[in-house]
Amino acid sequence: MGRRCGRKMALTFDILAVASDQIHERRGRVQRIVGIRSEWFHHPKALCIPESVFINFSDAFRTSCARFDYYGYTEYSGDGITKLCMELKNRPWAEKAKGRRARLETRAAIRQALAVAERALVRKLSLLVLGI
Repeated sequence: MGRRCGRKMALTFDILAVASDQIHERRGRVQRIVGIRSEWFHHPKALCIPESVFINFSDAFRTSCARFDYYGYTEYSGDGITKLCMELKNRPWAEKAKGRRARLETRAAIRQALAVAERALVRKLSLLVLGI
């Protein structure tokens, strides 16, 4: 998703904790899922991570959820959030980044993503990751 993240316009990943029954938009008599609710895109409370930083630790998201969608959205809940937190905590993801500044930005983004994921776990919410 292209959006203003910091001072520049960039491709970003948004991460937010959401009640699982509030993620999908439903329509029709049978209330079939037709996609994700538009209100979650560019949500003001979402953690916004530039793709240039997210790419350094995106494998943590892929490893913890086989259905991770880099270009769409992925919902993590319960054990999936726990696996993601373990992946983010126990692997040296920031070391993949080239340069001191990139490593610092990656570490900061990982800390922020962990905070959102842990908050979702405590509140029994889902973690919604919106790809570029």
